[in-house]
Amino acid sequence: MGSLHAATRYAMDGDFGSLGAGRRADLVLTNDDGDVHATWLSGKPVIQDGKLTETLERALKATYRYLPRLTRR
Repeated sequence: MGSLHAATRYAMDGDFGSLGAGRRADLVLTNDDGDVHATWLSGKPVIQDGKLTETLERALKATYRYLPRLTRR
């Protein structure tokens, strides 16, 4: 719910803030003990069966750029 409210505030709720087809998602799948099984970044798997994927390594090397509408004052 917290991410939906933030996405709505910045008029980004068409892409972010909830799960659904065509939306971007960062998700973490854990077992009952809290151990990470899988993680998705922008809808792409970055950890599978507890192991890093090449997608995560590329993402960590890239410089993140904020959307212009979030950095304007």
